[in-house]
Amino acid sequence: MHIGNGLLFIMFWPTFSRQPAARLICAAVPALAAVHFALVGLGITADEALVKSATRSGQRQELLRGPFMYGSVISAITAMYWRDSPVGVAAIAVLCAGDGFADIIGRRYGEHNKLPHSPSKSWAGSGACMGAGWVASMACVLLMQAAGGKDGPLHALGVDDIVRGCGVASFIGALTESLPVPEIDNITVPLAVALAGQYAF
Repeated sequence: MHIGNGLLFIMFWPTFSRQPAARLICAAVPALAAVHFALVGLGITADEALVKSATRSGQRQELLRGPFMYGSVISAITAMYWRDSPVGVAAIAVLCAGDGFADIIGRRYGEHNKLPHSPSKSWAGSGACMGAGWVASMACVLLMQAAGGKDGPLHALGVDDIVRGCGVASFIGALTESLPVPEIDNITVPLAVALAGQYAF
């Protein structure tokens, strides 16, 4: 879910119009998901399927942390950057693919290569975060560029600009993901990528 939902969401951006309200309509999708996470997490509504699929502990309260932050931050990034900037696209891609693969690879191959500054994280996970975030962010930025046409706001970026910018953003995202604050990395990773992206692109 962590990897697929956000990347699939970005793939639908080119289907929206260039009207100013389009970004807000699009941003409303993850915002509504975040509201649903909150309602279920607080026990106001019931959704056992969501609890089972979106939590590790099986406790509904877990939805109020990672999943709620995930939906909220993707909504905020969409509204702020939209498809007019590689910064927001890279931030979402690194959050989804980078952070997602860091967890998968880290759990499988990271038992014997822990990071000295973060014993719950590993070199394998950080490498996966960097690599997956880099590839996914480049793919998503290139998609936005192609969908924008010759007059699109991303048209001026060359392939080398995209490779370099996404590489820097992914490195900063992986560095941030490696910090011993796993409860809030759905916020810290995209925020760090967005800040790095302001300079990298």
